[in-house]
Amino acid sequence: RPYVPNMIEVGGLQINRTPSKLPNDLQTILDQAGEYGVIYFSLGTNVKSKYISVEKQQEFVNVFRKLNQTVLWKWDEPLFTEEIDNIFVNRWFPQDDLLAHPNVKLFITHGGLLSITEAIYHAVPIIGIPLFADQFLNVARAHRAGYALPIYLKDSNEATLSAAIVEMLTNNRLVDHVI
Repeated sequence: RPYVPNMIEVGGLQINRTPSKLPNDLQTILDQAGEYGVIYFSLGTNVKSKYISVEKQQEFVNVFRKLNQTVLWKWDEPLFTEEIDNIFVNRWFPQDDLLAHPNVKLFITHGGLLSITEAIYHAVPIIGIPLFADQFLNVARAHRAGYALPIYLKDSNEATLSAAIVEMLTNNRLVDHVI
């Protein structure tokens, strides 16, 4: 890209080199995640629940409830009426500090540049679900680099999501690219 001579690109300025203390309830969830760990799922701040069909939301719930991992899901609306033991939904999570915790094993993200930068810094593998703008390119680059798998929302279903999660949690070749 052409830039003016005094322009210097920098990345990762938003990352806390020393993570901030997590809220007590979140710290407890992460610390007690055990050998299976935690999956963090966030589609960023611009994607609201009204943009994702109820059927697609239910697919995610159906996959997550079968996992041994704890799932922290950033979402702006309640997803279900019954309590599901391994899924915790909240409107906001301190993403950078959360990704810094060693029990976070996978990040399912929209593929925003800041999210991908934080995941790389904290060596957390990615499943990218790009929805608009630069997210498609960011996820494609992460995939080519070997630390992400893309899933396209319109083509995804319970089987593809489950397979991607298993692949990213068990394929050390992919995980080693992050580390």
